[in-house]
Amino acid sequence: MAVITLGDGTGNYGASVSGYTQLAAGNTANDTGTLDTFYIWLDTASGTTKIGTFYTSGSNKESRDYENLGTVASGSEQTFTGKNCDVVSGDYLGAYTTGKLEINTTGGSGRLYVSGDKFGTSSSFTAAANHKLAIYATGATVAAGSLPLFHKPIKHMIIR
Repeated sequence: MAVITLGDGTGNYGASVSGYTQLAAGNTANDTGTLDTFYIWLDTASGTTKIGTFYTSGSNKESRDYENLGTVASGSEQTFTGKNCDVVSGDYLGAYTTGKLEINTTGGSGRLYVSGDKFGTSSSFTAAANHKLAIYATGATVAAGSLPLFHKPIKHMIIR
């Protein structure tokens, strides 16, 4: 099993934003497997926090899987373990929170954002160059055949 990482890391970056689904544009998933640990730093506490994976679908980003973290405290890095979030190599890490997520507007590899909670949907995102989000996730690859196939539900099936 290999370690999977994605996201920008966390920190008290001095700027923050809320009410958007935001994706870390630079450090995408380095492998396929399951994320079990999430890290997030909020400037103000939230009543709703979701974090998970997105992939490119045409010109949009589509939610693959996510964890609902619920209420998250502010002022320091918060760690959530024991999660089970599917990730595929190249996926983006994203978060939505009603609190204010820490961001750095310089020195990052970019962020993608759209207003509102876009987990479970496909949406067009706006890019912000050089930004860095205070989110990070780790997990592990798994043995071949132990994960379900990543696909959308079958719409039509022909049996012969």
